[in-house]
Amino acid sequence: MRTSILLDSHFAYHTLGRLLRRKLRTAQLSLSEAVVLRVLARNPRVTVAALRVSTGLGPTTTSTLLRRLEDRGLVRRRQLDSDRRWVVVRPTAAGLGTATFVDSALREIEERITSHAWATAEPSLGDLVGILAYLDGSRYRSKLD
Repeated sequence: MRTSILLDSHFAYHTLGRLLRRKLRTAQLSLSEAVVLRVLARNPRVTVAALRVSTGLGPTTTSTLLRRLEDRGLVRRRQLDSDRRWVVVRPTAAGLGTATFVDSALREIEERITSHAWATAEPSLGDLVGILAYLDGSRYRSKLD
């Protein structure tokens, strides 16, 4: 049984990623960039260290993502005047607009999932996996049902 939960969770995670990547193509964003922008839109003045904690990304990955987003004009970094060891990250106006696009893409995916979950009052993980497979056009079937 645990193997099925692990496989279903793995499938659900990657299928959600594929669905979101399709939506993000027009914005030319990676999933990690989208996560960073979403966090920054909700916390517009956050340190790099706090950003790493809230996203679960490592220091090198966070630095690389911020550099790419900064090069595209979506975020700005600056050292705090009061303590130069700390770097604060802020989304630009363009970054906030892109974060809004990311939010609407996520909302659309969630609405598509919930529109197919009408059959049960409390959908199970197996139900979620079945809905995701349907939306993705996959043939994966949950082993939980």
